[in-house]
Amino acid sequence: KKDKITDREMEIIRMTAQGMQPKSIARIENCSVKTVYTHRRNAEAKLYSKIYKLVQ
Repeated sequence: KKDKITDREMEIIRMTAQGMQPKSIARIENCSVKTVYTHRRNAEAKLYSKIYKLVQ
């Protein structure tokens, strides 16, 4: 399903919520900082979409 948050997106959101910096997350997840921002942006968009549907 398109608006389901992936395991990787959830992990990045979890680490962000713990106060980790994107550079540290990228090192742990073995990806680029840009990829961390992309996963975070995608997860946020999915969450906003779900909230929007709830208030309609």
